Amino acid sequence: MTYLKKGLKGVSLLFITTILATLIGYITRAVLARSLQPEQFGLFYAVLSLMTFILIFTNFGFGSSLTKHVSEFVSKKDRNAMKTVIVFVSSIKLGLAVIASLILFFLSKFLAANYFKNPVAEVLLLFFAVILIISTFNSLLLNIFNGLQKYFLMGGIQLFEKIMFLVFVLVFVYSGFTKNASLATFAYLVALALTGLVFVFVMLRQTRLSRLKFSPSKKLFKKLSSFASASFLTSVSRVVIGYIDTLMLTFFTTLAQVGVYNVVYPTVLMLTVVGKAVNNVIFPMSSELWAKGLKDKLKAGMMMIQRVILVVLIPLALVLLIFPKLIITLLFGAPYASGYFAMQILALGVIFASMGTVYYSVLKGIGKPLEVTKIVGIGAVFNIVMNLILIPIWGIEGAALTTTLSYLLMLILASFKLKKFVSVPLNPSMWLRLVIGAVVFVVVVYFLNSLLTFNVYLAAVLSLIVGALAYLVVCKYLKLITLKEINFFIKQLTHK
Repeated sequence: MTYLKKGLKGVSLLFITTILATLIGYITRAVLARSLQPEQFGLFYAVLSLMTFILIFTNFGFGSSLTKHVSEFVSKKDRNAMKTVIVFVSSIKLGLAVIASLILFFLSKFLAANYFKNPVAEVLLLFFAVILIISTFNSLLLNIFNGLQKYFLMGGIQLFEKIMFLVFVLVFVYSGFTKNASLATFAYLVALALTGLVFVFVMLRQTRLSRLKFSPSKKLFKKLSSFASASFLTSVSRVVIGYIDTLMLTFFTTLAQVGVYNVVYPTVLMLTVVGKAVNNVIFPMSSELWAKGLKDKLKAGMMMIQRVILVVLIPLALVLLIFPKLIITLLFGAPYASGYFAMQILALGVIFASMGTVYYSVLKGIGKPLEVTKIVGIGAVFNIVMNLILIPIWGIEGAALTTTLSYLLMLILASFKLKKFVSVPLNPSMWLRLVIGAVVFVVVVYFLNSLLTFNVYLAAVLSLIVGALAYLVVCKYLKLITLKEINFFIKQLTHK
């Protein structure tokens, strides 16, 4: 088995488990949204966002450094050095986590009163002071499994955690537990603790650390620190774009608004699975073609992948644009339906985000990861500034617009940067055909939905099915996608 095929097989396995974990996490979010009031739901995710933001600083890039060097020393068959790396990084990350946990503990009362503006937040912050340490420990296990290239365990730990969280949420909801943010927090704490307890034994069995020697050196520590520093900026930037909107919404608006945004944003982000799936193909493909000097084939591959992503994403985004209230009400309940406009704005953003993922993957594949770091860093700064301007004025709609514009800015920057190495033409013909397909889909769906007067959900489903069929016919007729291209992706993702 070649390294490329082995990598594709491993990534495919990880992709499947990640999809399952994401789906279960989304179901958990829906259960919590229907069980808690929007304010309590928003409080839980506001505190969770704060903890996630803190975690990036306790990680300080050492997670990526751990993965990289475990993999390196395993390949060199130097397992004593592997143990030294694991002990080094674990000590640093857990030490930083304990310090951050103590700070969170002592500031809990102040933050509850002045930032969250809710007395219940104080209790949650005390729980999260413990969760922060456990979460850091679990992330260490994830990094180690990644370094060992144990993709099944890497996906398994994430899937197990999500399943346990859902299980304990359901247990607490139906056992008479007070239905507030504490329910979700305690369920999350138990799920994380159980996950860490189970998988630490798996890690010890895989590495057999007790049989290895610990041999520290200044040279190795400098090597670990240097790599960690290089990856820290990218990690910070990605977390800023993903969580700063929730943190600012918490400060400038109400917890109920935070709750609404935290059902809308994750719902739209489900569509990014398309970009992530294609990323599993484009990254190794671009790396191999670039190494062989086959720029024309890389350009052709990018054009095909860009077209496929748009063909798949456009109708999905249009569904969110046409039926936002219906979707939110069906999944989370009427109290969250006020987020419909934010969903419509983000539906455009998810297209920009998915296209950007392809460009970032190619840049990294051709050996330009620093360019991606710069692009994401600029996007993060733009995101912070625009959130400060728009959230106080427009609330969750301002946050949604900022996120969409940030994705668009990063896509434009990545496009210009990539042109220096691989010039991909704009292809007006493709865009015109895509517009025709989108118009056909919208017209058919709107027309049928207006004619059908029975149950609104059934009418929406039937109109979407007919609209999708019409869209597929147009795509086939206009040659936007072929069976040969579909088979290519399936083979690349499942080839053994």
